[in-house]
Amino acid sequence: MKKFHIASVNFNKEKGTIMANVAEGFDVNAYDCGHFIKENQFHIKDEFHITVVGFQEGKNIVENQQTIEKIESLIQKYSADNLGNSGNSNNSANSSGNVLFIEKEYAPDDYRFSLVAECSSVGLSNLRKEVDTVLQTKTKPYWHITLATRTAEGEAHAGIGIRSSNDLLTLKPKVIHDNEIVTTISSFVVPTRMQPDTVASIFLLQEFGSQAGYTILPDYAVEINPKPQNSFWDAMKEGAMQLDCIGGLLDHHTQETQTTLTELVKVFVQQKNNPSLDKLSAYVERDDFHGKGTISTDMLDKAFGLSGLLTAFNKVHADTPAYIAKSITPLYKAHYEEERKRNEYLPQLVDQLKSENKISEAKAKQRKKKVDIVFVESDEASLPGYLRSSIGGRYDIVVQRRASGHTNIITRPLKNIDIRSLVALVRKSELMMNKKDTHHPERYLSGEGVLPEVEQWYYDRATNTLQNGGLNEGGVLATSIPFEAFKKIAEAGISETYWNPLQR
Repeated sequence: MKKFHIASVNFNKEKGTIMANVAEGFDVNAYDCGHFIKENQFHIKDEFHITVVGFQEGKNIVENQQTIEKIESLIQKYSADNLGNSGNSNNSANSSGNVLFIEKEYAPDDYRFSLVAECSSVGLSNLRKEVDTVLQTKTKPYWHITLATRTAEGEAHAGIGIRSSNDLLTLKPKVIHDNEIVTTISSFVVPTRMQPDTVASIFLLQEFGSQAGYTILPDYAVEINPKPQNSFWDAMKEGAMQLDCIGGLLDHHTQETQTTLTELVKVFVQQKNNPSLDKLSAYVERDDFHGKGTISTDMLDKAFGLSGLLTAFNKVHADTPAYIAKSITPLYKAHYEEERKRNEYLPQLVDQLKSENKISEAKAKQRKKKVDIVFVESDEASLPGYLRSSIGGRYDIVVQRRASGHTNIITRPLKNIDIRSLVALVRKSELMMNKKDTHHPERYLSGEGVLPEVEQWYYDRATNTLQNGGLNEGGVLATSIPFEAFKKIAEAGISETYWNPLQR
């Protein structure tokens, strides 16, 4: 712990900023970064201060004369209380000694790096609370002193604004230890058993840690410790990252608004606006806020839902939390990859297939229902699900022809489409193409499973699909029906112009 003093507090009425100037004698060389500054050509600041109100908030102050007067009165009050006089308790400040490396891009030609020292001050905290009352805000300041700066081109700059602890998350912060930036995480410290929120956060750090400049070792350890002795950054010096430990950078319990650890980590690894993580965030939030990771009241659903399985894991492997995390994170990874496909790859693929005339649409009417059909030539297994979803077109029926010629028909479950007429027509057409006996009743040809006369086709009534080999052909012969003919067959089968299965 290092102590220093505040010389004065100044209010700039034109900019609305409040700066606490550090007394003379403040020594950057007392911090563990002197060699780092020299080797990386940082510029030591020619003056040191603690920002109480920065430029961004200051804009709100200068717009209102009454607010300016109230702030001026506050500054006078605290000056009268000897905030800037050496020896008074209000003017003393402490520093943990930790120096953080932070970075931010303000514009394409304005990328900044700074070294900041964490600090605290009772007097400034009290002043800030009164400022919040005037501004009708509620802040959680990150008290710090900027020690040195440089731009990407090696020039000095004014510094990087940090309005709150949450702001710090966005700046890819790293601690300096022995004049080196600590970027490798070899272990995690958690306050309690593994939870969906905790494991999701570890997954995010594994998957996107490099976005914030961190590397997670594959053989990382996990320690359960409800009250670690080290602070967040002291632990990080040893490569141990605290997750949800009280007062740490990544503790969601101390946030101003209800949130999850997963949301904090998303900000930390620069993934706040990644749509492919939305469902993961929603699941974690539901589990953490409401204890309903699995909504179903069915006992089997609850037992075999992810939250239920994780509970069982914790009971059986209570002494090996790292094993639990490493067992569950691949499931999050698989979910994320599929979501990324839906949000990034599949829309691009659909556009490409359209440009290649490998996607076409048709409309049919079955009884009183309008049925939208899409025909697609592609081997991508995720396409049917995407095309049936709201973002993929919400098609009622997807007919997918693979490069091998295998063709599968998949329906949207909620539409409850009767495909028995289609099944019968496809099978009869297959028999005709292969010059086999077609004198079979339509009701027989629409039967479930596989018929010995036409083994290429499997009708699964449970999933309401007609499969010519499915995802894995497994020796099933590809259909002999040309795809253009298949399109006409599909329309006729769905509209039941060929045969109506309701007629007796």
